[in-house]
Amino acid sequence: MGFINSILSFFTQKRLAQIEYFKNNPVEVQRETLKDLLSIAANTKYGKKYDFASILTPEQYRECLPVVCYEDQIHIRRTNTERRKITNQGRCRTPPK
Repeated sequence: MGFINSILSFFTQKRLAQIEYFKNNPVEVQRETLKDLLSIAANTKYGKKYDFASILTPEQYRECLPVVCYEDQIHIRRTNTERRKITNQGRCRTPPK
């Protein structure tokens, strides 16, 4: 049990340090998260359309991407129906029969 407790304690302490960093640096964490998400989505259809690879700041993000209304989501539903990749979640999969 001591070994398992020491492993759990190690991971708990590591996670608590991350949480403390997040609390102390919220703006930096959000900027890094935006960069990570844009990097992951850069090769999607939507990412290529709005050139996610060139966006480095939240300000550029706001300038480059339009506000999407409910009616605009028809494109997303159509694309998912056609089974094309639009997000970093990957292609839609047909359930096994």
